[in-house]
Amino acid sequence: MRRELLTADHEAFRQLVREFVAKEVVPHYTEWEHAGRLPRELFEKLGSLGVLGMSIPEAYGGAGLHDYRYNVVLQEEAARALVTLGTVRTQLEVVLPYFLAYADEHQRERWFPGLATGRLLTAVAMTEPGTGSDLAGIRT
Repeated sequence: MRRELLTADHEAFRQLVREFVAKEVVPHYTEWEHAGRLPRELFEKLGSLGVLGMSIPEAYGGAGLHDYRYNVVLQEEAARALVTLGTVRTQLEVVLPYFLAYADEHQRERWFPGLATGRLLTAVAMTEPGTGSDLAGIRT
């Protein structure tokens, strides 16, 4: 279904992601689910395609695009293949926006190139005993 919201660039990205998911994710997904993690190599492959650096400024190896629709396409194509790329989405949709908003120049130089290529991974640490992931309940 073609939607007015997406441009030809988004549709080209969709085709790239669809082919990648079919070739690199679907054949291994059950194994990854049992292991409880996505392999680091997957991030490096996504990085080499430019998927991880879409919103990272060009000066640091990214595309410099601040367009949530690329993340929507990634999510749609994963769902289409009945897989989830939650760890990838956490990096792109949760952690990276904080880096983009708050990192100083030194931090950008240190982290952005590796995040764009998939050489570096991010995580979210937001828990403490007795609160789980209830951020409002955290006391430290």
